[in-house]
Amino acid sequence: GYLDSLAFNAITNTLTILAEIDLIDKKFGGRIAGISNDINFLRKDLEDLKYDEVREEFEKIIENLEAEIIKNGFRELRGMIGYLEEIKSTTGLYRDLLPQPDLTVLQNINLPKMYQDVENALEDFRHRIFSDIMDLSSRLIVKELFREQISTIIDNYTERDYLAAWRNIIGLRERISGIEAQYMEAKRILESLEKNVIIFENLGFRLEKSRGIIDELRKILERLDFKEFMESYRGRYLEVRNEIYNVLNNYIGVIEEKMNSLRGKRNVLIAEGLITSAKRAIKIDQFEETVKYIFDAVEDLQVDDIVKQVSSNLLKRVKNVVEIFGALRPKDLVEGLARANLYLGQGKYSNAVFELNSLLIKYEEMSKSVEDIKKMIEDVKEKISSAVILGINTQEFLKNYQASRLYLQGGQIEKSLESISSLGRNLDVQIEDTVSREMKALYYLSGISDYLGLNIKNLYNSAKERSMDIISILVLRKNDSISRAVQDYRKAVDEIMKRRADVERSLKERMDNIWRIAVNFGLPGFTDHQFILELWNNRQYVMLYDFLPMAESKVLRNYVQSFSSFLGEELGTIIRNSHFTQDVYASLNQTYSIYSGAGDLDPLQAVDAIKSYSDNVYAEAYRNLSSRIGSIREGNDLFLPYYDYIARGFLNSYEKILGNYLEERRSRILEVARTNGIEVKPFELKELRIDKVIGHLISLENEVNEKLKMLRHISDMELNMESDGNNIRGRIDLEYRGKEDVKKLILRLSGVMENITIDFGGMRKGERRSHEISSRVQDSNVLRITLDYDGERKEREMEADLQIKRGFTSLKASGTEKCVLCRGRIFKDLDMVICEKCGATYHYQCAKRAGKCLSCGNRFDFTEKKSMGVKISL
Repeated sequence: GYLDSLAFNAITNTLTILAEIDLIDKKFGGRIAGISNDINFLRKDLEDLKYDEVREEFEKIIENLEAEIIKNGFRELRGMIGYLEEIKSTTGLYRDLLPQPDLTVLQNINLPKMYQDVENALEDFRHRIFSDIMDLSSRLIVKELFREQISTIIDNYTERDYLAAWRNIIGLRERISGIEAQYMEAKRILESLEKNVIIFENLGFRLEKSRGIIDELRKILERLDFKEFMESYRGRYLEVRNEIYNVLNNYIGVIEEKMNSLRGKRNVLIAEGLITSAKRAIKIDQFEETVKYIFDAVEDLQVDDIVKQVSSNLLKRVKNVVEIFGALRPKDLVEGLARANLYLGQGKYSNAVFELNSLLIKYEEMSKSVEDIKKMIEDVKEKISSAVILGINTQEFLKNYQASRLYLQGGQIEKSLESISSLGRNLDVQIEDTVSREMKALYYLSGISDYLGLNIKNLYNSAKERSMDIISILVLRKNDSISRAVQDYRKAVDEIMKRRADVERSLKERMDNIWRIAVNFGLPGFTDHQFILELWNNRQYVMLYDFLPMAESKVLRNYVQSFSSFLGEELGTIIRNSHFTQDVYASLNQTYSIYSGAGDLDPLQAVDAIKSYSDNVYAEAYRNLSSRIGSIREGNDLFLPYYDYIARGFLNSYEKILGNYLEERRSRILEVARTNGIEVKPFELKELRIDKVIGHLISLENEVNEKLKMLRHISDMELNMESDGNNIRGRIDLEYRGKEDVKKLILRLSGVMENITIDFGGMRKGERRSHEISSRVQDSNVLRITLDYDGERKEREMEADLQIKRGFTSLKASGTEKCVLCRGRIFKDLDMVICEKCGATYHYQCAKRAGKCLSCGNRFDFTEKKSMGVKISL
């Protein structure tokens, strides 16, 4: 039956179907979910020669192909629209843009506008996220207190999880919106208090307790507990005041002791007056005035070493500030330094100290801003150079850059800082936006190239890595050179663009190709090829990525369907009318006779007849097809060369099938002999002609059968089993054929099933018995059969494929899960599949169509049952 089906159904059905489904799988398998899975089932039916089921399933694929294409077409557009809908529901943005369209009805949809609107909306959303990150990163409260939160948002962005970034941005904004003003006011109060402490520290006084109080207040502020901060401030301010008061009083006491030792001198009288003024000033909290009186008194007493040391330290710090300002040199700073030097030259150290201290209070903090501004100016200069490399219009940026420098040169520090900070953020946004848009276009260009058989994936991955370097520098504030990163990125992109001409050439060839097929096979009004080339010229890569396979699908569906029908008719006619049919029938009948032990025909004659038959069938089919379609040429891209390849390869394997059959037959005979302790002389198939092999096999089988009849104990057993992956059910039919009756016959089964023991008791020669079996499936692919005849044991092992490793768990959905394949929600109580390896969720039917987990590649097995039949003599 197998050979009969091979010889005739292979010509009429198998070859046509196999060629067509391979062609469909090649064109659609990677693009349309479910097609490859269905085709795998078809191949399995084909191997089992279930031709009625194959033809029915194949026709179903052909009929539904166009609907499948429409349903699963516009894959990128569907994904973008789905993401846009999620953005709408989450953010409330774009509510009036693009109501959910029905992509199965295309007549009234302006597709180019739809693609453009969706792309623009998604790019605008990404742009919003990045701009918000830049804005939040520049906030003082975020820098000081919310570094972890902003880092999470940056991670969301770099991982392209823009909705998570949006939610975290909204959360952070809400968190700081009500407290930012309070925080800035509390910070101003704390800085004012610290400034008072710094004044006295600059003058050489040590205020350790006050410094500790300021640190404690700062920690309270970091907890954002403003009520506690204000309550603590009111009490701790007095402690700071008292420490200053005590330090100054102690200093006054030291000076008074000095005056007592010098009493009677004129300068002591002046110093006493100054100390009296200092005491009066300290009582009314005029601490700076108090210090001035004290330093003047020290100077009059000519014990001013301490004041000299303070003035020397302050002078060094002021000179450092002047050096930082460089050529800027604000007028107040220059004039103040000149006055301090004059005082020092006159020996008026007290006046010099207060002049220098006032300069430090005013300009030392500002000098730190100047250093920051200079660095930012250099960074912006580098970013402008990078923007030029990326093709960004930098005219406006250059104007703002020059303005920031002029503000700095004019001493307008705060204005310069504000201007250069804003310019840096705007450049970051523009560079990131340009790179992101370009990488998106390159992603689809890479996909189009891959579809056309031109692999530029490695070039794309290289450009992607370089683009991520740029994003990291901009967002994570890395110290790496932005210009070097942009140059590396540009080189990687240029390598891709060098291949664009190859992609264009391949695309045009493909379009010419499908247009010719469309015209030759009943689609004279086909214009999709022109539309696709327009998309290419306009660089609308996303739309092109969706439309290219759909246009080919439309043509190929029509082509395969029409050719399938025509080829089936032609082959049917050839089979009915060909005189070779009788030759094949005769050859097969004689081959059957050889296998059954009668006749002496060389089977190679049957093989040659079938080969000749297939060659003539193909030649006649080709002649008929050529006469029907004048434009057909062998060697072009149409179906015949592919059919020729499949036909010849399939039928030329007939001789191998015969060899495999004979080897399998030989192995079975030798296994029966071995398990029953029968000695036979083996032989090698490769060394003999097929007719000699068959002769040896027949004589070997006869020899073994005769010796089996002489065995004391032997049984013929037929075992039929069925497995659902968990349980095995089956039936055993056993006939005892031993020379002597057996008092006790015990059958044991193990391996693929749990150990089963069946006690048949005593049996007479020729007696038959049956038994039902049921067991759990075990993790094994071996079936072990043992028969015990009154203590004499015989055992046989064989392969047994009864396990079903599903790779998933099936449950009812809770209603919150989403399907990885179709991206839709899995409604409550629907059947849901969960991947055992990674936990991905699917609709049951989606998982069945996919055949494997799209997230981790884990195989799904939906086989309902496996069966196995065994016939042995043991």
